[in-house]
Parts: sequence; C-alpha cells; structure tokens
Amino acid sequence: MKRIKLALVLVFALLLLAVAGTKLAKKVEAYPPYEPDAESLITITVSSPEDNKLYNTETVKLDFYVTVGENTSRSLISNICYETDWQKENKTIFSYDGYFLRELWVQLSGPRTFTYPISTSFQSLDLTDIPEGNHSIKICATVWHYSSIEKLQSVFEYYLQYRDLTMANRSATVSFAVDTVSPKIVFSSPKNFTYDSSDVLVNFTVDELFSKCFYSLDGPG
Repeated sequence: MKRIKLALVLVFALLLLAVAGTKLAKKVEAYPPYEPDAESLITITVSSPEDNKLYNTETVKLDFYVTVGENTSRSLISNICYETDWQKENKTIFSYDGYFLRELWVQLSGPRTFTYPISTSFQSLDLTDIPEGNHSIKICATVWHYSSIEKLQSVFEYYLQYRDLTMANRSATVSFAVDTVSPKIVFSSPKNFTYDSSDVLVNFTVDELFSKCFYSLDGPG
C-alpha cells in the first residue's frame, strides 16, 4: 500500500512539473516576426561548385560559408538548407532550435546538449549521382536577431530565453553543368589514303557543343 501511495505522489509531482513547464514554455515566443531589413546582414559565400563551370564528374563538392553581420541586435543562425533541380526535396543540413524550454516529457525522452548560438557556419558535403546537363543549387539560411539572451535552468536541462526576437532569410544560387560523356568526332576529310597535294582539307563534325577545339599533326602539338 505504501508503494502505491508513493507511486501516486510521484506521478502527481511529475504532472505538476509538466504543467509548470508547459506554462513557462508558452511565455517564450517560438516563431519570431519577420524583419526584411535584416536580410542584408546575412552573407552566403559559395566556394564550390564554381558558378558557370563545367564538371566531368557525377560528384561535386558543395562548400560554403554563412555569416551574419553585426548590428545593434545579436544574431544566430537558426537553419541552413539547400535545394537542387535534380532532387525532389530540399535538404536541411543545420538546424538550431533555440533551446527554448521544452515540456517535461520531451526533456525526459530526448535529452540535449546545451550549446550557445552561432553566427557563422561552414558547411561541406559531397553531392553524388548528379545527372548530365545544366544544374543549379539554391542555398537558404534563416537567422534570428535578438537584443539579449538569458541562460536559465529547468528541472532537467538548461535553455536560453531570447528577448525581442525577429527573423530574416537569405538565399544564394550557383549554376554549373555536368558532362561525363566524351564528345563523338566524325571525320569526313581527310580520308585514309595518300594525297598528292600539300593542301588537305580537314573537315569533321562533333555531336555536342564544345568550348575548345585543337589538333596536332604527327604527334602531340
């Protein structure tokens, strides 16, 4: 009987903590308003792939930086994702939930490691199985701006409380092409026999567009 009473008291205490945690969580704004003027503070610099470059491989490196400039408010990177013209869905490669206070059952089921927000991020990954043709990659970043933060502790975890939150987005697009198939060259002249003239017409066709063409006579040029 004592064990049953003790269990009931424990369950009741956990319920009270869950209700208190829920009320506290509602005080924190989870979806900050959008601030268009803050878009210019976000910089996305892509080092790979190079814009308007032709690659002869199906694997291309995606390397880029996201930085947030200084202003009167502080800033943190909330989300980074990218989308391509050959993939169906966009890919999230960085996400920061702000470490708002979570409900008690979430704290118990999914403990998280406390970290402070970041305002610069370098991302590097390999994009594989890229089909032939012209392509584009769009990189998107979401940034939160705030006036101050306060580190608080709930029952099981630390969290940050943000003041005067606003949100801004920025995107950058890079274009490139993939061509892994060598062009087919067909000669119509000269033919495979001996000519009695020093002037011989060279005539050939190529089955695709090319950016450079050269030839050598009797070996490397």
